[in-house]
Amino acid sequence: MSEQQRFVEESTPTEALVFYRPIKVDTRGIPKLDATRIPQAAEVDKLLSHIKVDKLKYPTSLKDAEMGEVAFDYAVDIVGSGADKETNVKLFLANFCDSLQSKQRTKDKYAMLVCYETDFLLAHVKAERGMSIQEESGDVELVRRFLDVDNILSAAYFEDLEDDIKFSHFTDTDSGSFRDFLGVSEKRFNYRRKNIQIICHYEGKSGIECKFEFSNDQMEERWLQQGSLEFFNGKFKLSNGHSHNIKEIRWGRDSYETPQSFMSEFKEYSYELDGQARRYNDLKRLPGNDVPSAYSDDVTLTDYKSEVIIEGEDGEPEVQPKGEVPDHIHVMYANNSIALSADFAGDIFRDLIDTADFSLYHPSESFASEEFKLNGLSLLNIDKAEIASERASLLATTHNHLDNATGQTVRRCLGFVFLHVLAESDCVSVGFKNGIKELINLNHGATRQHDVVTTKEQEGDGLIEYKDKDDLSKEDTAASIVENIEKEGRNYDEKLFLWGVDEDTRRIDGLRKQKWGDDRVSGVQRHVLERLADRDVEYTDFELLNLPIGDEQERCIIVGILH
Repeated sequence: MSEQQRFVEESTPTEALVFYRPIKVDTRGIPKLDATRIPQAAEVDKLLSHIKVDKLKYPTSLKDAEMGEVAFDYAVDIVGSGADKETNVKLFLANFCDSLQSKQRTKDKYAMLVCYETDFLLAHVKAERGMSIQEESGDVELVRRFLDVDNILSAAYFEDLEDDIKFSHFTDTDSGSFRDFLGVSEKRFNYRRKNIQIICHYEGKSGIECKFEFSNDQMEERWLQQGSLEFFNGKFKLSNGHSHNIKEIRWGRDSYETPQSFMSEFKEYSYELDGQARRYNDLKRLPGNDVPSAYSDDVTLTDYKSEVIIEGEDGEPEVQPKGEVPDHIHVMYANNSIALSADFAGDIFRDLIDTADFSLYHPSESFASEEFKLNGLSLLNIDKAEIASERASLLATTHNHLDNATGQTVRRCLGFVFLHVLAESDCVSVGFKNGIKELINLNHGATRQHDVVTTKEQEGDGLIEYKDKDDLSKEDTAASIVENIEKEGRNYDEKLFLWGVDEDTRRIDGLRKQKWGDDRVSGVQRHVLERLADRDVEYTDFELLNLPIGDEQERCIIVGILH
C-alpha cells in the first residue's frame, strides 16, 4: 500500500488529534492506520476558532438528525472518548467517504477528523494540486494545508453538551451528499430559510385561507425598516390597511403557530446576532482538565466590546471573539462568572447618559418579538408586552429626562437610576441582571463630590427633588422621608429624591457611605414602606439606595425612587 493510501493520525500538544485519509483508495478495504508526529497546535486552534465564529450555522441535535445508524453510533462513541477511539474514527471516516459522490472522490480530496477534548470536527478537504505524501516533510506540509480554512470544502463540528450532542455545519460546495450523510438534507431542513410564508384566514378565525410570501430581504425592508407590514394581536396587517388572523408562519423548515417566536428569531437573524447565544454558551464549556468548564477558581473571563478574554493560572490570555457585531449594538456577555471590563462598561454608560442611538443585548435570553424602545435606545431582550406597565413608565420618564438634560451631573445620576430600575425588572433574566449590576458598580464614582447641578439641568417637569443631607439627620429618618413623599409626590406618578445635594446651591456634598451602608439603607426603606401603608398615599413601590460618588467612593447620594 502506498503512503498516499494510508490513514494518518496526528496529535498536538494541546490534546488535539488530527486524523485524515484519502477519500478514494485504489485497493479494497479500509486504509491501514498510520501515525506521524506533527506539532501543529496553533494551526488546530486557529482553524477551530475561525470556523466556529465565521462559518458554522444550523445547530442541530444529533438525535433529531437523520444520520445513518452506523455513522450515528460511531459519532456517539467518538464523543464518548472510549478506548477504541482510533477504530471508531477509522470506521466513521470510512462510512463518510463511502457516502460521497464521485465528484467529491477525486484523488486530491481527503477526509479529516479533528478530535478536541470531547468534541470533534469532521471535514471534507482538498490538498494543494501536485502535493503528495512521499516523505516526512510532505506529511507535515500536507496536514498544515488541511488546517487552512481555505482548503476545507465542507465541515461539521460536533459538541458534547452533557445530555445531548449537537452539531453545526457548512458546505461551501453546496454538497448534497455531505448533508445527506449528516441527515440534514435540504428537503427536510430547508436550512437556508430563504422565504417566509404567512398563512392567514381570509375572514374571521376559520374558513378560507390566504397565503403571503416574502423573501428575507423583503420582510426586513417592509416590516423592520418601513413598518408597512405589522404583526399585532395574532393578526397580520398589510400596507393597504387590511388585516387577517394568522393561522401559521413558515420560515424554511420551521413552523410558528404564533407570530411572537417568529418575530424573535427573524429579528435575531436580521440584526446579525443569531450566533451570539452559541458563543455565550460555549464559554460555559471551555476545555478543562477533567470537566469542560471555564467557571473554575483558576480561570478569569472578562467581557470586552468585541471579545471575551480568558486567563488561566499561567496568565496566558486566550481571545474568544464575539464575531461580527454591528457597531450600534452592545452585546454584553457579563454575568456572575464573566467580569465586565471597565472600558466596555464606560462605553455603554457613556452611550446611555448621552442618549446615543444604540441597542443593548445579552445572549442569556432570547431576542424580544417586539423590543422595548426608549427614544434612541433599544433593549433587545426586553419584550414591551412583558414589562410591567409601572416599571415601563418609570424607565420611559427617566430616559426622557436623560434625553432633555443638557449637563453631565444630573445625567450621571439619572443613568444610575435607569440601570437600577432596569435590573430590578421582573422580565430581566438572571444573567442579564448580573451584567447590569456590574455595569452599575463599574460606573460608581462617575458623579463627583462638589459637582454642581447647573440651572439648565434643573429644568424639567418636577421628576427630581434635591434634598440637603441634613434632611436625613433627623431623629426619625423614616418619618422625614415619608413627610417628603407626602409633600413632594402628591401630584406626580414618579418622583426621584436625591439626598446629599444642597437645595440652594445644588452643590453635591453627599453623606458618609460608611454610615449609610446597604444594611442601613434597607432598614430605612423597610420602615418607610411600613409607614406608607398607613398613609393616604397612592404609589406602587418605593426604593431607597445609595449612589457612591468620587474616586474613593467614601461618600454617597441617597436616592429615593417613588412610582
